Amino acid sequence: MASEFNAIKHIDKPLLIIYLLLVIVGWFNIYSASVTESQTSFYELSSNSGKQLLWISVSLVVALIIFTIKNNVFSQLAYVSYWPMMVLLAITLPLAMLGGGDTKGSYSWISFGSFKIQPAEFAKYFVTLAIAKCMSEYTFQLKGLKNYLRVVFLFLLPMGLIIMEKETGTALVYLSFILLMYREGMPGLVPLLAFLAVVLSVLVLRFSSVMFCAMEGAPVGLVVALLIVFIVELLFILHYYYNWWSVLYIVSAFVLTIIAFVVFRVVLGFDVNLTYFLAGLNIASGIYLVVMSFLRWRVGYLWIAVFVIVSTVATFSVGYAFDNVLEPHQQNRIMVALGMIDDPHGVGYNTIQSKIAIGSGGLLGKGFMNGTQTRLKYVPEQHTDFIFCTVAEEWGFVGALVLIGLYFGLMYRILVIAERQEYKFSRCYAYGVLGIILFHFIINVGMVIGLMPVIGIPLPLVSYGGSGMLGFTLLLATLLKLDTQREERLF
Repeated sequence: MASEFNAIKHIDKPLLIIYLLLVIVGWFNIYSASVTESQTSFYELSSNSGKQLLWISVSLVVALIIFTIKNNVFSQLAYVSYWPMMVLLAITLPLAMLGGGDTKGSYSWISFGSFKIQPAEFAKYFVTLAIAKCMSEYTFQLKGLKNYLRVVFLFLLPMGLIIMEKETGTALVYLSFILLMYREGMPGLVPLLAFLAVVLSVLVLRFSSVMFCAMEGAPVGLVVALLIVFIVELLFILHYYYNWWSVLYIVSAFVLTIIAFVVFRVVLGFDVNLTYFLAGLNIASGIYLVVMSFLRWRVGYLWIAVFVIVSTVATFSVGYAFDNVLEPHQQNRIMVALGMIDDPHGVGYNTIQSKIAIGSGGLLGKGFMNGTQTRLKYVPEQHTDFIFCTVAEEWGFVGALVLIGLYFGLMYRILVIAERQEYKFSRCYAYGVLGIILFHFIINVGMVIGLMPVIGIPLPLVSYGGSGMLGFTLLLATLLKLDTQREERLF
């Protein structure tokens, strides 16, 4: 009876309903955010709402086609489809240049007349399939450097290609696969260290112009970052080895370092730099741990030493990377988000107007098509990356809360589906989808309310964009199809 199995009958209905609700909410708000005086209906193909409706229709047809495909095909074609996608990403940059140049500073679009697609949005789907395939292989375990490199390569390659297209926001989405890796066995220490790296970078940048105790060349951010690395080093030693003697030696070295700094600067009058003393302390303690690893044959000491030395060098590199790697507009966006500069008529304009729109919505909102910020086009890109402020202005705090609730419901259903899978490929794929949607949701809402830099991340299924609509539909439709495999054996 398996050949007569109808997958659509056994679809996860809560996830399907939430998907459709988000699509409908997005469509109505795209119309409200982008309607013009000459537009007479929702359906005009020359309007944004009409174009979005066309993409919604195409996406639903593609979803139905996906449900006609056998489940094992997705696994079998995962690698086969990955490499053509990488080739398409590689040629997107030259094709974009030949097709008329950049689109708002990005070379990630391929034009066919007035019709444009963004391959980077579709790449998320094929990369998720490839990583799920890799991590579900019979002999694969997320242990050892080789297996880590295999997985990381699969998402670092598209990240690099997309960054070359100057689409940094989309490239950062691929870091969401850390969630999948964590679920499949990666130690929690890895995402913790990644979070610590972000915190240290923010500290160094945010307080780069404030000098510690008015000492020239000793920014507060850099001094605090170096002290945090030192403290974390001690915590690691105590947590993993409970070695109080090593902690005592390193703390004693810290005290001697501070005394030496005071003697050189205050007593002898030398213009020495506190950050160099602290960096030297961290490097010296790292070397001490390397020696300890060989004396006691404990590889853990070596890894702690690597953390200390790399983190110390990295803290000094943050400023250089910020000044020489990032584009000027990216630097300005980060500085505005961190409160380092105030640019209400430039980079900060979008966020300021967005927060005004959100605040003006009040509890229940101004009503559909009645948002003043929305109707008067005060917020640039309000139908795309800033669609959330349209919802908040016209439907108020309650409407925004409902939309957030829908996303939490969507992610909860994906988590439920992931954990009930019997096949590792399906589970890995589900966690990949969850990570992508979670990343999009956090970054988009965060940048709209001013907690994150503006980096061009759309709100899944709600923001305007055909490539995004089709890309997210591919991700969710395949997940729903793979989930039906549970029921198939019952028939």
